[in-house]
Order: sequence, then C-alpha cells, then structure tokens
Amino acid sequence: MHKTYKSTKQQITGQIIPTILNGQVQYTNNGKLPISNNKNNFQSLTTNQVNKSKEYLKCSKHASQKEHKVMILGDSHARRCGAEVKHLLSTDFEVLGSINPGAGMKTIKDTASAKIQQLTKEDVLVPWGGSNNIATNNSLVGLKYILKFLIVANHTNVILLTAPHRHDLNINSCVNKEVEIFNRKLHQKVERFKKAEIIDVVNERSCYTRHGQHLNSTGKENMAKKITSVLKYILHSDKTSIKGKWYKDEEIDSPKHQAPQVVSSIDTKKNKK
Repeated sequence: MHKTYKSTKQQITGQIIPTILNGQVQYTNNGKLPISNNKNNFQSLTTNQVNKSKEYLKCSKHASQKEHKVMILGDSHARRCGAEVKHLLSTDFEVLGSINPGAGMKTIKDTASAKIQQLTKEDVLVPWGGSNNIATNNSLVGLKYILKFLIVANHTNVILLTAPHRHDLNINSCVNKEVEIFNRKLHQKVERFKKAEIIDVVNERSCYTRHGQHLNSTGKENMAKKITSVLKYILHSDKTSIKGKWYKDEEIDSPKHQAPQVVSSIDTKKNKK
C-alpha cells in the first residue's frame, strides 16, 4: 500500500484525534487540529497538567480521610464485633480490627503497640480480652496488661469490656467465680483513668451460643450497640473538667457534707476520688 505524507507545515487531514489542553479540547476553525512546534509551550502545558493532577490527587486523598478511627482488639470474643460496629456508624468513622483467638492480653497488646501509637484524641481504642488469662489461672496477668494498655493509649480514648460469663460451665465453678473477681477489680482500676470507659458484657443466656462460651449474633449486635453508644458519647460530649472542693476524711463524714447535693455530671464515676 502506497502512503503519502504531507509537510508538517500543513494541517493533517483525515481522522481527527482531539487534544486536551488545560482541560479543553482544542480545534481550529476548519475542524482540524493545530500543530505546534513550540517546545517551550509544550513543556509549559505539561507542567500545568501535572500540577493540576497533583492538586486533584491531594483533594481526593483529603476527602477519603476519615474523621475518626475505631480500633477493636481482642481474642475470639471480639470476632465480628468490628463489622457490627461499622454497620451502626456513619461514613465519618473508619473501623479497624485485629483478632487473636486464644491469645492473652500480653499478646494482644504487643501485636498492636505500633498501631495504637497512630491513634489520636479523636479516635477510640476498644480492647476486649482477659478471658484466656482467667481460664489459665492468670487473671492478675490479664489485669496487669490491661492497665499497660491504658498507659500506652493515654493519648487517645479507650473503651474496655469486661470478661464474659462462661455459660458452658457451672455458675459456681472456679472459673466463673474468677470472672466475677476479675470484672470487679477491672472496674476499680479503670476509675483512675479519665479517658477510659468500661462496658459490662451481656450476661443473658439467650445472647450466647448453644455451647455457651461465646456470644451469638444477638449478643454481638447487643454489644455493638453498647460500644457505639459509649463511643458517640465520648467523642461528642462536652469534656470540660469538673470543678470541686477536696474534702478531708472527717469532713466527708460530717452531717453537712452528707446533705443532698445536685450532681451535674452524667458520668458519676468521675466524681469519685
């Protein structure tokens, strides 16, 4: 097939391929594309297009960033909890999860230490563990590393969950007795930390699987609603400090101090000394 070529000084005839310059399609008056031999003009146009692309990517990246992060860490009891919480939250929240079935609190903490440092005061950490420590008669070790969790995460908000009751064992079993002791001590320890809240795990038998050790779908949904409710309260409530007078022990026992007083705080545990 014989091909003919015209001089570059002439306009190319035949099929027209549109050229986009600065976001607009350029054509000549007669419907043909202009040919520019100006190298500097080409470099200028290329630079402008690159700059616009960078601005677009920067805006897209900023738009994709979430306002809050929710990080759920735990053993097998926390499985599917992240999905349930994400379903109840708006698109402003990014829900992350890290599950270690059969792990104690030390393992859960060590595997997530780097991720915890990335959280801010606008985020929430939800560690859920301790059951495996209780089952191996190491409940004190579990409490120890829960407190270390709170110390490491003192720059963000924390929601702790108590250890669930073991319905697969007798109510008076040594494990269930240890669960009660563990949860009672956990409540006492958490009161010292202002940025930490604690949620009691549901105890109704209908919220557990047939085997009785783990929560079923109803129990997971119940816990997700509790977590979401506390989470929204932490992030959207007025966190101004509560002002009050420090009383001595003898003043606390006086009749004047025992008189009824109006309590303005929703979270009464933070008024305890």
